[in-house]
Amino acid sequence: MAAIPRWAMVPTPFDADGRVDVGSLVRFCASVVDDGCTGLVALGVIAEPTALTPAERDLVLDVVASVAVDRGVELALGAGTAETDDTQCARAVRRAPAVTHVLAPVTSPSAVTLRGRLAALAGATGRPLIVQDLPRATGVVIAPPDLVRAVADLPEVAAVKCESPPTFASVGLLARHTPVAPMAGMGGVGLVADLAAGARSVAIGVTGSALLNRALDAWEQGRPDVCARLVAEGAPLHHFETQPGSPIAIRKEHWRRRGVIADASVRPPQQAYDPALAALSDLLLG
Repeated sequence: MAAIPRWAMVPTPFDADGRVDVGSLVRFCASVVDDGCTGLVALGVIAEPTALTPAERDLVLDVVASVAVDRGVELALGAGTAETDDTQCARAVRRAPAVTHVLAPVTSPSAVTLRGRLAALAGATGRPLIVQDLPRATGVVIAPPDLVRAVADLPEVAAVKCESPPTFASVGLLARHTPVAPMAGMGGVGLVADLAAGARSVAIGVTGSALLNRALDAWEQGRPDVCARLVAEGAPLHHFETQPGSPIAIRKEHWRRRGVIADASVRPPQQAYDPALAALSDLLLG
């Protein structure tokens, strides 16, 4: 079985004064690589990119790119949802040539319109795309058959991050009808079903990255039962961390408790961690 690429979604840590915490950012990136991740995704949704200034986005990209180069892992850069963001994304790629992929959100329910946008973004950046189908963040819902039609004949699309439930349905269609690599996401809660449906890459954006990497190791070794047991072990925590509300703040608090980042601060419009959740975090983190 071919090795499964494992992409870590990188948050933007802030210090107690609200500034980008470079030390924590470096520590986070090194930690997930140590856990087994083979790629880093900078400035995705979890990084709160719309709350960052242009200078801060450049800083975050520079730091993550430096770690990616030092550790020999791939680097994806999150693109914005507006066509005008393509120029900024292309500039960022020129600034950080270590970028190997661009994470491109689904921006239209129309297969024709989406295909045109993806082709333009790939042309502007010169990088293969990971298409992210995450309607919870974009508000755009595309039918799985239209998603297949949008990417099937685009050689610029390397993978599709399937995060519109039921994720295994999109994974299965993409696996059967396109050459792209379906990517499992959604915090790993549906990882076993996605792998069984044909997922060939995985995005990890929850705090249990070491556990999920062990699960992926088991799957690659032909031990799906062990994979399922490990995913089930982390499911209560990862379900807690990915429900709508304050998922980024909860994960940041858990990374803080694990000693990965120094502070759990988020910026508006994200909701801060509610201290009333402390007992539940204690329980789920063990």
